[in-house]
Amino acid sequence: MIVPLNSPLDGIAADRFLSVARFLSRTTVLTDADYRKYLDQEIAWCRSHASLNNSQLAFEASVRVLLDLKRLGWQIREEGYGIELVADKIQSTHLRPDEIVAEKTRTRELFHPMVEAQYRDSYIQAFIQRMETSSTISKKKSIALLIAEGQEI
Repeated sequence: MIVPLNSPLDGIAADRFLSVARFLSRTTVLTDADYRKYLDQEIAWCRSHASLNNSQLAFEASVRVLLDLKRLGWQIREEGYGIELVADKIQSTHLRPDEIVAEKTRTRELFHPMVEAQYRDSYIQAFIQRMETSSTISKKKSIALLIAEGQEI
Protein backbone atom coordinates (compact mmCIF):
# COMPACT_ATOMS: atom_id res chain seq x y z
CA MET A 1 0.00 0.00 0.00
CA ILE A 2 1.31 3.47 -0.93
CA VAL A 3 -0.09 6.56 0.79
CA PRO A 4 0.85 10.11 -0.25
CA LEU A 5 1.63 12.25 2.78
CA ASN A 6 -0.05 15.65 2.76
CA SER A 7 1.16 17.66 5.72
CA PRO A 8 -1.14 20.26 7.30
CA LEU A 9 1.94 22.38 8.01
CA ASP A 10 3.29 25.45 6.25
CA GLY A 11 6.32 27.72 6.42
CA ILE A 12 9.27 26.64 8.54
CA ALA A 13 7.23 23.85 10.17
CA ALA A 14 6.57 22.29 6.75
CA ASP A 15 10.25 22.64 5.79
CA ARG A 16 11.37 21.06 9.06
CA PHE A 17 8.86 18.22 8.69
CA LEU A 18 10.11 17.54 5.16
CA SER A 19 13.68 17.31 6.46
CA VAL A 20 12.51 14.89 9.18
CA ALA A 21 10.84 12.74 6.51
CA ARG A 22 13.97 12.88 4.31
CA PHE A 23 16.17 11.86 7.24
CA LEU A 24 13.89 8.94 8.06
CA SER A 25 13.77 7.87 4.41
CA ARG A 26 17.58 7.53 4.38
CA THR A 27 17.78 5.77 7.76
CA THR A 28 17.53 2.01 7.83
CA VAL A 29 17.59 0.90 11.47
CA LEU A 30 17.13 2.99 14.60
CA THR A 31 17.05 1.72 18.16
CA ASP A 32 14.29 2.73 20.58
CA ALA A 33 16.78 5.11 22.21
CA ASP A 34 17.56 6.65 18.80
CA TYR A 35 13.85 7.19 18.11
CA ARG A 36 13.34 8.77 21.53
CA LYS A 37 16.37 11.04 21.15
CA TYR A 38 15.30 12.15 17.68
CA LEU A 39 11.71 12.77 18.81
CA ASP A 40 12.91 14.77 21.82
CA GLN A 41 15.14 16.84 19.52
CA GLU A 42 12.27 17.66 17.16
CA ILE A 43 9.86 18.47 19.99
CA ALA A 44 12.46 20.76 21.57
CA TRP A 45 12.90 22.53 18.23
CA CYS A 46 9.14 22.91 17.87
CA ARG A 47 8.59 24.25 21.38
CA SER A 48 11.47 26.72 21.03
CA HIS A 49 9.82 28.41 18.04
CA ALA A 50 7.01 30.53 19.42
CA SER A 51 6.40 31.84 15.89
CA LEU A 52 4.84 28.48 14.99
CA ASN A 53 1.77 29.41 17.07
CA ASN A 54 -0.98 26.88 16.30
CA SER A 55 1.35 24.77 14.14
CA GLN A 56 3.27 23.53 17.18
CA LEU A 57 0.76 20.80 18.04
CA ALA A 58 0.33 19.81 14.39
CA PHE A 59 4.10 19.58 13.91
CA GLU A 60 4.59 17.53 17.05
CA ALA A 61 1.73 15.17 16.18
CA SER A 62 2.96 14.79 12.59
CA VAL A 63 6.50 13.94 13.69
CA ARG A 64 5.24 11.46 16.30
CA VAL A 65 3.07 9.67 13.73
CA LEU A 66 5.85 9.61 11.13
CA LEU A 67 8.35 8.19 13.64
CA ASP A 68 5.82 5.58 14.79
CA LEU A 69 5.15 4.49 11.22
CA LYS A 70 8.87 4.21 10.52
CA ARG A 71 9.24 2.16 13.69
CA LEU A 72 6.44 -0.13 12.50
CA GLY A 73 8.29 -0.87 9.30
CA TRP A 74 6.71 1.58 6.87
CA GLN A 75 9.04 2.93 4.21
CA ILE A 76 9.22 6.69 3.80
CA ARG A 77 10.28 7.92 0.40
CA GLU A 78 10.44 11.20 -1.42
CA GLU A 79 8.47 11.12 -4.63
CA GLY A 80 8.38 14.16 -6.91
CA TYR A 81 7.54 17.09 -4.66
CA GLY A 82 6.14 15.10 -1.78
CA ILE A 83 6.54 12.21 0.61
CA GLU A 84 5.00 8.76 0.28
CA LEU A 85 4.47 6.15 2.96
CA VAL A 86 4.79 2.56 1.79
CA ALA A 87 3.57 -0.43 3.82
CA ASP A 88 3.74 -4.12 3.16
CA LYS A 89 0.59 -5.55 1.69
CA ILE A 90 -1.81 -6.53 4.45
CA GLN A 91 -3.36 -9.97 4.04
CA SER A 92 -6.10 -9.73 6.63
CA THR A 93 -8.88 -11.21 4.50
CA HIS A 94 -7.73 -14.82 4.61
CA LEU A 95 -6.40 -15.16 8.14
CA ARG A 96 -7.54 -17.93 10.46
CA PRO A 97 -8.79 -16.86 13.91
CA ASP A 98 -5.54 -17.97 15.59
CA GLU A 99 -3.54 -15.94 13.03
CA ILE A 100 -5.68 -12.89 13.74
CA VAL A 101 -5.04 -13.25 17.48
CA ALA A 102 -1.30 -13.68 16.83
CA GLU A 103 -1.23 -10.57 14.60
CA LYS A 104 -3.09 -8.51 17.19
CA THR A 105 -0.66 -9.68 19.88
CA ARG A 106 2.33 -8.82 17.66
CA THR A 107 0.89 -5.35 16.99
CA ARG A 108 0.26 -4.71 20.69
CA GLU A 109 3.81 -5.78 21.53
CA LEU A 110 5.17 -3.54 18.79
CA PHE A 111 3.26 -0.51 20.08
CA HIS A 112 3.84 -1.20 23.79
CA PRO A 113 7.14 0.73 24.19
CA MET A 114 5.69 3.73 22.32
CA VAL A 115 2.52 3.76 24.39
CA GLU A 116 4.49 3.50 27.63
CA ALA A 117 6.77 6.35 26.54
CA GLN A 118 3.76 8.52 25.76
CA TYR A 119 2.18 7.79 29.15
CA ARG A 120 5.37 9.10 30.80
CA ASP A 121 5.21 12.38 28.82
CA SER A 122 3.83 15.20 31.01
CA TYR A 123 1.94 16.72 28.06
CA ILE A 124 0.16 13.42 27.40
CA GLN A 125 -0.66 13.04 31.09
CA ALA A 126 -2.15 16.55 31.15
CA PHE A 127 -4.17 15.81 27.99
CA ILE A 128 -5.56 12.60 29.49
CA GLN A 129 -6.45 14.44 32.70
CA ARG A 130 -8.29 17.15 30.71
CA MET A 131 -10.19 14.55 28.69
CA GLU A 132 -11.25 12.62 31.80
CA THR A 133 -12.39 15.70 33.73
CA SER A 134 -15.96 16.98 33.41
CA SER A 135 -16.70 20.69 33.59
CA THR A 136 -19.97 22.20 34.74
CA ILE A 137 -18.98 25.63 33.41
CA SER A 138 -18.35 24.56 29.80
CA LYS A 139 -20.70 21.55 30.10
CA LYS A 140 -17.85 19.36 28.87
CA LYS A 141 -18.36 15.70 29.67
CA SER A 142 -15.68 13.20 30.63
CA ILE A 143 -14.45 10.92 27.86
CA ALA A 144 -14.94 8.08 30.35
CA LEU A 145 -18.65 8.23 29.49
CA LEU A 146 -17.78 6.77 26.07
CA ILE A 147 -16.11 3.69 27.55
CA ALA A 148 -18.40 0.72 28.11
CA GLU A 149 -18.09 -1.67 31.02
CA GLY A 150 -18.03 -5.45 30.51
CA GLN A 151 -21.77 -6.14 30.63
CA GLU A 152 -22.62 -3.09 28.48
CA ILE A 153 -20.53 -4.41 25.61
